[in-house]
Amino acid sequence: MTDFSLKEFEALCQRAARGAYMPWGLAEDAARAVCWLERASLPSASQFVGLLQLNDGVALSKLAIRPLDGRTLTKTEAYACPILTGSYLSDAYQTLDLDSGVQIERVAYPCFLLPFLSEISATSGCNIHVSWGTFEATVNERGVQFSSGRKDVVCQQFDLIQIVHCNANREFRGIPVSRLQVNAGNLATLTDLAARTYLPETELSQATGAGGGSVDDD
Repeated sequence: MTDFSLKEFEALCQRAARGAYMPWGLAEDAARAVCWLERASLPSASQFVGLLQLNDGVALSKLAIRPLDGRTLTKTEAYACPILTGSYLSDAYQTLDLDSGVQIERVAYPCFLLPFLSEISATSGCNIHVSWGTFEATVNERGVQFSSGRKDVVCQQFDLIQIVHCNANREFRGIPVSRLQVNAGNLATLTDLAARTYLPETELSQATGAGGGSVDDD
């Protein structure tokens, strides 16, 4: 296991996401989402690695959710990227009927929707109830409060997620998290993906090295 500060891990996750399939802006959103989950005492490194491996090299257009109407978002082939879906929700939530409820079909690793729902809650001033399978929780700008089915929060793919504004006045408590442990397998995958973002060495950089040129350089 390797110990990271959340800031260090966020930087690694951002590069890994870019190396896999996300543009830089979306990769930044993804890294923030991972750290939000860690702060909420929801370890997410393994789920993030699974997401990146699932979509590695896939065109973003094939991972996008599609709105059918104000209450249904769907994905007809494969499963939607939760980071892309969360970003869509953040941009379009005012056009969605969250008071009556919205269903989202076919999303991979839906736990990564929770940070985006927290942002929407902060903007709208309303708590959001979210559920899939046996999992139910209330999300707001302070975090997430589980109602049931905590084990389903880490599911890999789910065919129906439901979100709706709610008036629950829950007390949100959490254990402050500033560091995390990442196992060797997850770290190796993230590091390999992140390495794709580094510029290859040129013949000049290889010849001069990190410290400068040779004594014969002008």
